[in-house]
Amino acid sequence: MNKKVIFIISLLAFMSMFNVSFAFTDTTNHWASDTINKFENYKIVTGYDDNTFKPDDCMTRAEFITVINKILGSEDESAKYIPDISRDDWYYHEIRKAVKLGIVQGDEQGYIYPNAPITREEAVVILGRAFKIKNAYTIKTSSTDAYAISKWARGEFYAAVNYGYISGYEDQTLRPQGTITRAEVITIISRIIPNILTIDVYSGDIHGNTLVYSDNVVLTNATVTGSLFISDSAIGTLKAKNVIVERDLVVGNENHSALRDVKVTGDTYEFTTGIEELINFQDDEYGIRFTIPESVTMHRADDEKINYRTSDLIIVDIEQNDEHYFKSIGTIARARANEYDNLFSLKESGKKDGKEYILYCDAKGQNMLVIKRDNIVYEIAFFNIKSENLVDNVLATLEFFETEKAKDIPTKTYKNTKLGLKFVYKDKYVVVDDSYNTGIVNEGKGFFKLFIQVNTIIDIHNYSVSEIAYMLSMIASNDGEILESSTSKIFNNTAVKFKILSEEGKIIDSLYIIIGNNLYNLIFTGNEAEMNEVGESIFNDIINSLEF
Repeated sequence: MNKKVIFIISLLAFMSMFNVSFAFTDTTNHWASDTINKFENYKIVTGYDDNTFKPDDCMTRAEFITVINKILGSEDESAKYIPDISRDDWYYHEIRKAVKLGIVQGDEQGYIYPNAPITREEAVVILGRAFKIKNAYTIKTSSTDAYAISKWARGEFYAAVNYGYISGYEDQTLRPQGTITRAEVITIISRIIPNILTIDVYSGDIHGNTLVYSDNVVLTNATVTGSLFISDSAIGTLKAKNVIVERDLVVGNENHSALRDVKVTGDTYEFTTGIEELINFQDDEYGIRFTIPESVTMHRADDEKINYRTSDLIIVDIEQNDEHYFKSIGTIARARANEYDNLFSLKESGKKDGKEYILYCDAKGQNMLVIKRDNIVYEIAFFNIKSENLVDNVLATLEFFETEKAKDIPTKTYKNTKLGLKFVYKDKYVVVDDSYNTGIVNEGKGFFKLFIQVNTIIDIHNYSVSEIAYMLSMIASNDGEILESSTSKIFNNTAVKFKILSEEGKIIDSLYIIIGNNLYNLIFTGNEAEMNEVGESIFNDIINSLEF
């Protein structure tokens, strides 16, 4: 390796030594203080807002899963229906990651019970799955309650005891079905992985199980006397040359080329699980799919016989109409909601895969999801649902794909080095004309037109923001009646925006941005109805993608 690179890596490691967290206020004299502070410094565990760790409190299943996820570093999430988590839960993504990894499976109905305290045997089983600890069939212990280990947990628990990862209490008990504290969890994990490697160069013997945890770890002429675990977040920058692993290698399922100079005496495991068997709704004509549990009853809106009293009933209605191009998602969703007797109210709105959606609900818990995809509207109505998480799961797993009827309008990047300007826009919706500066006229057809001009004004900084806004309003008023005006910042530069109604009945959004001595003017215009419906949203997307 280049000596300069090694020096830089070592320097960064030296600098990182000073980024040491202070001890929690309630762990100073605790028996697990050193271990807790070590894992907090690696950001594997965190405390509470009051700077406490609560080491003797029971750890919940969600908290435990989050710790394991941080170690493994995988970001892939399961698309399975999980009935007892909601998108509002802080642990929502963590649970889905753990299910994808296969370290958490839930009960027969798929319940995870994230807020329940985790038991010692549950924790040991998850650790066994995560770190690929081989099961044992006998146990070496003098504990008096080894018989109390549940049958489903014996292989992992026996192994954990035999390896010394978990020990009993002073009264010679293991308490497998008892709860486990936050300090006990961190202690067990520290016994499984005593070595955690962060940015540095490592050579020679590394005794015991070892975790490659952060970016830019270099292993050269090294021997790991235990197993080697490589976090998914670290393998992309790992450099390994002439490395021997005397036990097992546990790694994600990608970038194995980084390990071509690693010789493994034991077995090599991937901690990802592969393809999931899922129940999907999929429409190959209009390009939409999502996952549902087996218990759901699905219907299309044009089905003749629908029993609206059925539990967990989903009805899908899809309509393609060019009029949808010119209508906002709000207008479309309100019209759809008015078709029902339900008193729907807005629950949330947002974007999924770049498509706008609105979710309505009523007092009885019925839900209606409306999604707009250019000229296609998807309506997914939920009736008599047993859990709100059914709606969450559909939203979380929504995917759109292109078909003959559902072709996403491509985005184009406008980049003009002469003007020093770059942004992204939708080709079919917007025509960009910068002929004022370049002499090139774009004759394309779109619903809206964006005209760009840039002027250099040498003494512009001699004027205050209010004076500039006043002068620009005089210019803008030449195009018609000013309906609205506002001043803001874009990339920390002064921006003034006017909404104008022209004599021809067009709405014009005229945005001025001052960059140095240059005055950029973006003039976005379209028919009044279209601008009021979708134009504002499209222009805002352009503004948000601006680069100078």
